[in-house]
Amino acid sequence: YDTMKLQSYAFFGQVGWRFAPDWRLTLGGRYTHDRKKYNGDASIPSDTAPLPFLNQTGKDSWGAFTPRVALDYQPTDDITLYASVSK
Repeated sequence: YDTMKLQSYAFFGQVGWRFAPDWRLTLGGRYTHDRKKYNGDASIPSDTAPLPFLNQTGKDSWGAFTPRVALDYQPTDDITLYASVSK
């Protein structure tokens, strides 16, 4: 391609809540947004007509939210048990 521009942004946050002396619930998430712009002239020199899919211009963008949930149990200062689910 003659030019291609890519941008990616991400935001992340999480919060923990100790709902009992030995238990903590953590909720978090990440949002990612990507953007791509391209302008190309990639024709192949030949005696025939250039292939149309090689000369493309366009743009696209997409985003995704990925959540996370975790549960911690700390029965002693030396032991922590946890379960975590995330996308």
